[in-house]
Amino acid sequence: MRHQLTPGVLRLCALVALFVCWGSYLGARGDDIGARTAGLVTVAFCLLMIAAHVAGSRAAARDDPPAEVHLAALLGAAPLVPGLVLLLWHHAGAGASVVFLYSFSNDVVANALLIGAGVYAAAFLLARQPRWLLAAALALVLGIELHLSAGFQVTLASRGGGDWTRFVVTLGAVALLVAAGRLLRGDEERNLLVAASLLMSLAYAAIPVATGQDGVRAVVGAALLVAMTVAVRRELTLGMGFGLLVLGGLEIRTLGSYGSSLAPAALFGAAGLGLAWLSVIAARRRHLR
Repeated sequence: MRHQLTPGVLRLCALVALFVCWGSYLGARGDDIGARTAGLVTVAFCLLMIAAHVAGSRAAARDDPPAEVHLAALLGAAPLVPGLVLLLWHHAGAGASVVFLYSFSNDVVANALLIGAGVYAAAFLLARQPRWLLAAALALVLGIELHLSAGFQVTLASRGGGDWTRFVVTLGAVALLVAAGRLLRGDEERNLLVAASLLMSLAYAAIPVATGQDGVRAVVGAALLVAMTVAVRRELTLGMGFGLLVLGGLEIRTLGSYGSSLAPAALFGAAGLGLAWLSVIAARRRHLR
């Protein structure tokens, strides 16, 4: 079987070559250029890739975009927020996010996420590809969260303590995403539900808890888990399942503070068996109708 250099293959090779060019330039000039210059180069590259994605999407059928369109979207979306962080760079003060031992100003990262959310939303409006809704929703809510975390140090392990304001804001954002998904339907709804299920863990982590008193978090976490499960209903996908798995893991971690007590395990076991029994009855009644 002979392989031909079709236009699609040539476009894929062109995108890969541009990606290598961008990375090689930053690697070669890393000692000579500052953070903002590197950020400017990165953002320009991302906008070029997103423009290529939009042009390819508008030229192709919505349900069958070519491979190079997906690649352009990936190459444009992934480095955009880090590029914006470099472009807006200033030294971290009291409020900082620590990622892999590097400190970033919360305000800088938050502004980068909010700008990125705007770019992702514009890409969705122009290209009509539902995946952009997922990226826009996550970037928007995370940006708001970091702005609300100003003055606290945020790390991968600890988000600087809980706060009811952040909890209410994040929970409200999740509710809005679910409601918007119900209105849009189809792939748009599935992507917004994935964003909602991932952000629900962020809401859970924002619940303030006094030392040694995890009862409130455990009860609220159980309610959030049930609510999110009801929200996804028949639309469950791998992304939504991952979000529910993370939320369930956080709930198990909280219940672990009760030590050797079997009460939480018995309570949730009984609830699980009861819900399973109710689901069987509901399925039989629906079948008889």
